[in-house]
Amino acid sequence: MQQPNSTDHYDLVPDEPNDASARLHAERVERAVEAQSRSNVVIPPSEDTADLNPDEVDASLSNDTSLPPPVSHPSHAKGWCIAAACALGVLLLAWLAGAEGLAIPSGSENAATLDLSIMERLSGALRSLTFSVLATVGFVFGIACLACLQQRPLGDVPSLLAKCAFMATFGMLAWIVPCDYRFLKLAINNVGPLIAGALLYAVLFRLPPKDALLAVAYAVLGMALLVFFSAAVVWSARL
Repeated sequence: MQQPNSTDHYDLVPDEPNDASARLHAERVERAVEAQSRSNVVIPPSEDTADLNPDEVDASLSNDTSLPPPVSHPSHAKGWCIAAACALGVLLLAWLAGAEGLAIPSGSENAATLDLSIMERLSGALRSLTFSVLATVGFVFGIACLACLQQRPLGDVPSLLAKCAFMATFGMLAWIVPCDYRFLKLAINNVGPLIAGALLYAVLFRLPPKDALLAVAYAVLGMALLVFFSAAVVWSARL
């Protein structure tokens, strides 16, 4: 029987990786990195892409269009705060001046014949300040619930708070609208800020009408819960 030649035996063993194979592997990794940086699709890790730079992977993830957009886009929060302060200032001046539209007529009287006393004007201005804070918290609660429901990030939080403050104070300007009928005047005072809030939700946060109405419903729920807990705290303090 012929013994196998030692030379033939060593030919069956694969060669050690030489410079050419190492250079080929480096070229494959470089091409994979370049392809990943140019495409929006994340390439799963493999043997040739195991040593990718983490910064390049994060950049590809940030450019992924499948991620949901944030609720509040970046904007100048200071400008929205100034607009909210101006709207609230107009309402407070209207209360101090005793505007006719702020009076709620009774059965036989109309808004044009009512005259607000000094105490009614001061209490109305104080109620406006309190309600502006309450409405701002409610609108923030509404948009936060909508973002949680849709699994979207909030985005620019200072801008979101400033926009909600503007929505609250701008909607309260409906109280100045004069009306001679008590029922219609109460409807304007209660429903007017909600209608303005739904419109501003759709414009400022780029929401479709269905989502804007849903956010307003959450805002009303948040304000009701806040009033309920406040009343519960006051009631428990009197015990």
